[in-house]
Amino acid sequence: MTLSQHELSLIKSSFARNLKILREIKGLTQKELAQAINTSSTNISAYENEKAFPSDVIFTALTDFFDVTAEELIGYEIASSEAQAAGANITRRVSITPLEDQLLFVFRCLRIKHGAATQRAIIDMIEKMLYP
Repeated sequence: MTLSQHELSLIKSSFARNLKILREIKGLTQKELAQAINTSSTNISAYENEKAFPSDVIFTALTDFFDVTAEELIGYEIASSEAQAAGANITRRVSITPLEDQLLFVFRCLRIKHGAATQRAIIDMIEKMLYP
């Protein structure tokens, strides 16, 4: 699977933003996150400032630590080789507005910080507003 420079740039930017948000949600400094996943705070800073992308080992440690999928962490879905063969882009985002994208990301962060039960409560509350 080969990504274009543009695709790599989008992924790096989205990853940097998401990593920083997830770290801040957990209330961690770069140093604390680095210690938790066995890397340096210099590396965490480089990832958050789009200067570097983590190795596979560190990337996996981040997904495990934050309990997110790779797609959630990078903000993109990697199309399967079958989908690519059918003409799909290697990376794709669902067509949603920037506000919807932000809402989805915040909703996922809500699970990380407060659990799935809180997510369910929010959904129930919204459904009651929509369908009284």
